[in-house]
Amino acid sequence: MKHLLVVVLVVWSSLGWADDASIVRITQIDGSVEIRRSGAHDWKPAKEGDVLDRGLLAFIHSLRPTMKTGMISNAWDDLRAYLAREKITDAFDTIVISAEVGRAKPDPEIYRLALEQAQVEPHEALFVDDVQANIEGCERVGMRGILFRDPDMVIQEIKALI
Repeated sequence: MKHLLVVVLVVWSSLGWADDASIVRITQIDGSVEIRRSGAHDWKPAKEGDVLDRGLLAFIHSLRPTMKTGMISNAWDDLRAYLAREKITDAFDTIVISAEVGRAKPDPEIYRLALEQAQVEPHEALFVDDVQANIEGCERVGMRGILFRDPDMVIQEIKALI
């Protein structure tokens, strides 16, 4: 296995969220999934059309035979249960959730925790996020960062770097 950690936050196609740091909360309501995001003051419904990007998730999963993959998420404490229920955890070797570790992006410590869990060095890691401040945070600890804008584009950028 290559010692490269590909850490991806953006498995939701949420281009409209890139303008502000958001914490995403997903809850089951009558068998359907409600996605809400936290802005500056309170929880708001996610923008219509924001969906789990299964294609990007499949690409991340395809990396696992030869690379380590991880997720760093600024999220609530029951995210892990949702990820397991939706079979999202299968795509990742490690998952660091801010509510579980008491740190949030862009705090350098959350990136260090992910690196430690994956047992890789910062220069061996590639981090994808849709918030520029989080990219800058990962780069401050020595990771490479890709700013997410489009699922197909980010897949091509990852392929070019690996």
